[in-house]
Amino acid sequence: MKKFFKSVLLIASIALFTTSCQNEDTQITTDDSANLTNTSVLTGLLSRVSQDSTSIDNVIDSTSCFSVNLPVTVIANNQQLTITDATGYATVQNILAEFDDDDDAVSFLFPITITFANYTTAIITNSDQLEDVIEDCGEDNDNDEIDCLNINYPITIFYYNASSQSPTTITISNDSDLYNFFENFDDDDYATINYPISVSDANGSQVIINSNSELETAIEAAENYCDNEDNDDDIDDDDDDDSDNTPISSNFLTVLQSGTWNVSYFFDDTNTTSNYAGYNFSFDNNGIIGVSVNSVNLSGTWESYVDDNEDTLEINFSSSQLEDLSDDWEIIEFSETEIRLKDVSGDNGEIDYLTFQKN
Repeated sequence: MKKFFKSVLLIASIALFTTSCQNEDTQITTDDSANLTNTSVLTGLLSRVSQDSTSIDNVIDSTSCFSVNLPVTVIANNQQLTITDATGYATVQNILAEFDDDDDAVSFLFPITITFANYTTAIITNSDQLEDVIEDCGEDNDNDEIDCLNINYPITIFYYNASSQSPTTITISNDSDLYNFFENFDDDDYATINYPISVSDANGSQVIINSNSELETAIEAAENYCDNEDNDDDIDDDDDDDSDNTPISSNFLTVLQSGTWNVSYFFDDTNTTSNYAGYNFSFDNNGIIGVSVNSVNLSGTWESYVDDNEDTLEINFSSSQLEDLSDDWEIIEFSETEIRLKDVSGDNGEIDYLTFQKN
């Protein structure tokens, strides 16, 4: 009887919501597949898509409970640097990876501001306070967030509370709005997304979504993509140079061929980044690398492919001053301003690192 009464109440509530919104040319459906509750699978997925990206800076704070607001000054293995954007995380990673036999450590110059998944913030004034916050977070779970899909705002949600019988049309303008909308959802709340909406997938392509089922499918596909990308970061000691003949991401090719680059980090047994000061590199779409330094022009070749499920950038130079850069490099990650590469030796497992920074 309770279940029947709840169904009647929901249908009556939605009918009331529909009537109240007619003047705004909005529509609410009585189709259960279109309604969201606090127990709907899609509700949980949307929360994970819209929460703050707390794992992006794990290299400096070692937790996915919160992220540290930038700019922030850190000391990584006794090297002090100020991180102003996401590219700084790669710099810290390179410092920590420079030696295999040392004890890696990252500390902060306090105070710092941290942001939790729900976008609330806290000011931390010392290391003891930071440790207390981390302990209070409980078990860390860096798989909570889904970063491989972005919702293109604004979107409209039709909301109804069965207790107050108050229908409302809500405009959601950003991830924080969406996360906290569902964070405060309770058993008496119902919501319907006003479709169509658009999302951007991991490759930056815009996708039009027309229903809850389409949105759920898109988010689950993004989650799988994120997981596979994380798995591809595992070290592969099979350095047989056999290509799988699979095209590499078009996004990477666009980034690589845009503008000129310099070597911001090169590690081969030792840090020899300074050897490449003043060198500027350009990658054209014909597989040619143009290099200029002190009015001298050099050249090399490049190609990209997938090797053993790893995105690979192979570069070759005949000139002696650049020959150490010649290798088939695994692409660790890339952005519009930075490309991070590594190479694992098949003989002894030693790892070389190469980072290109956009000029």
